[in-house]
Amino acid sequence: MNASIHPTAIVDEEVTLGEDCSVGPFVIIEKGAILGRGCVVKAHAVIKGFATVGEAVEIDHFAVVGGDPQHLGLIRPYRLG
Repeated sequence: MNASIHPTAIVDEEVTLGEDCSVGPFVIIEKGAILGRGCVVKAHAVIKGFATVGEAVEIDHFAVVGGDPQHLGLIRPYRLG
């Protein structure tokens, strides 16, 4: 079975969608993203370019996958020793 894409979703032509994927309303999937078989992307989610999502993953409403972290101050540099 092919992927189910809501008519209001914006999915770039260069996105790879696995079989039985479901893309909800107002979803944006950018060029280069890959979604495995059976993924569900709910309304208003954004999948950034070159993100890779495994099989049977559910991405909830308003989520952003593959973007920059929201709290850059929480990232600590790795130090040896």
